[in-house]
Amino acid sequence: MSLFMPQRLSEMGDLVATVLDAIPSYILVVDEDVQIIGFNLAASLLLGESPELVLHRRAGDILHCLQATEAAEGCGRGEFCKDCPVRNSVYESFRG
Repeated sequence: MSLFMPQRLSEMGDLVATVLDAIPSYILVVDEDVQIIGFNLAASLLLGESPELVLHRRAGDILHCLQATEAAEGCGRGEFCKDCPVRNSVYESFRG
């Protein structure tokens, strides 16, 4: 299994990892603050880093978002981050 997931996601079993790894698109599993908590094989090829360097960091910091360097706190903390389509999509997903 090549999907990097924290324990609570991997408890779903190998089937979830197998399905996500079979998808050729990059998949980042994030929490409510857009911190990466898992990713599939395609994303691991893009990221080119070991899981411990990627997990629990915000996606904008990992993907080098131009706005992520705007604030010392990084991704999601700058003036323009409130209009970020990625951050807002994640927020809406968690809201249901």
